[in-house]
Amino acid sequence: MRNIWRIFKTDMKHLFNNSITVIIVIGLVFLPSIFTWYNVIACWDAFGNTGNLTVAVANTDEGYESDLVPLEINVGDKVVSALRANDQL
Repeated sequence: MRNIWRIFKTDMKHLFNNSITVIIVIGLVFLPSIFTWYNVIACWDAFGNTGNLTVAVANTDEGYESDLVPLEINVGDKVVSALRANDQL
């Protein structure tokens, strides 16, 4: 462990002796984080202004009826009826 710290200290001394190396390291450390924060701020509230957005729903679900259990399942009709009940359609 002592050898690791000695190597680290030596590397830091060599890093800060050359000004061009410092500029390159600062650019490599901070440039990706600036780019990331720029994208995070741009996409922070993607759905904040969608209240007046008009949406169309197409239902081509024919449903399914099993041979084993006499139960008809039609999820498309359930979704459309739920949207109509909430006045969203």
